[in-house]
Amino acid sequence: LHLRIQRALRMRGVATAPRHPTRMSLGPLAVDVARRVVILADRELAITPTEYRLLSLLIERADQAVSVRDLGEAVWGHYDPSLDESLKVHVRRLRAKLRTGPSGSPELVVVRGFGYRLVWDPTPGTRTASSGSRVHGQDAPAHPSAQP
Repeated sequence: LHLRIQRALRMRGVATAPRHPTRMSLGPLAVDVARRVVILADRELAITPTEYRLLSLLIERADQAVSVRDLGEAVWGHYDPSLDESLKVHVRRLRAKLRTGPSGSPELVVVRGFGYRLVWDPTPGTRTASSGSRVHGQDAPAHPSAQP
C-alpha cells in the first residue's frame, strides 16, 4: 500500500522523502540502492539479484546478527525452512565474492544457531569476528525452527 501511495504521489509530481538510504557502506563495501549495484574497493561486483537482496539486508544491519528467518523473508518474501540449503549456497557464493576484495574487506560470518553477521575489521590482514574470535569458513548455522 505504501509503495502504491508513493507511486501515485510521484505521478502527480509530489516529492516524497525516501524511506531508505540511497547508499549503504561498510569499509570498502558499498551498496548503491538507487542503481542496484555493489561496489567493493572501487570495483563493481557481479552479483545475482538474490545475493543483492541478502547483502542489502546484511549491510543495513552491519555488525548485527541477522536471523536465517529474516534473510529468507528478505530474499523470498517469506521464511520456509525447506529453503535453508538454498540460502546457504547463496551465502557461500556471496562470501566468495566478498573475499575477492582487498585484505580487510567486510566478511560474512556465521552466528551459530541463528544466522549471519556482516563484519568489518579495518585492520588489514586480520579476518576476525567482532568478538575477536578467529573466523572459520563455516556456511551453515543450526536450524532456526526452535526460535520464536
